Amino acid sequence: MYQYMRSINHDFFSLGGGKKAFRKLSVLLKRGVYSTKEYQEYEAFLIAEAKRLNCEISTMELSDNDFDYNGLIGNQ
Repeated sequence: MYQYMRSINHDFFSLGGGKKAFRKLSVLLKRGVYSTKEYQEYEAFLIAEAKRLNCEISTMELSDNDFDYNGLIGNQ
């Protein structure tokens, strides 16, 4: 669930926050609902990445070092 939460969070903030992101939140949250198409697509992505990196999904971490979270605060 951590992987799903992190990816939804990253996508939400990538939309710039505010009303635009809030209106897309229901679509983004589908990724975290078991058995939805969005969940299955992200699960397939995680499985493929874990296989490519030769690790377990639970040990993978979303890299968001290039994302300016502090800049979002100034945009509100």
